[in-house]
Amino acid sequence: MDRNLRPPPPPPREMLSATSKLWELVEVLPNKKWECKFCGCEYDGGGTRIMAHFAGVGGYGIHGCKVVDDRVRSVALNALREKEWWN
Repeated sequence: MDRNLRPPPPPPREMLSATSKLWELVEVLPNKKWECKFCGCEYDGGGTRIMAHFAGVGGYGIHGCKVVDDRVRSVALNALREKEWWN
């Protein structure tokens, strides 16, 4: 590893807050799975897939939630954009 490379700074506090709020909207199941409390769909994976599910964004191997309200969708979409920008 090149010693001149520094690890990236941590994500913005707002992003962490939004992500943790979204985790409250799913039921964590065994085997790294989660169930959406709005539509009942089950998926595996972590925070990015939860954000994509609530944001209604494709390309993450899941379907967008059709039941979630606009406020949650907006929070999830903003958090996902921040994450993609950060990476």
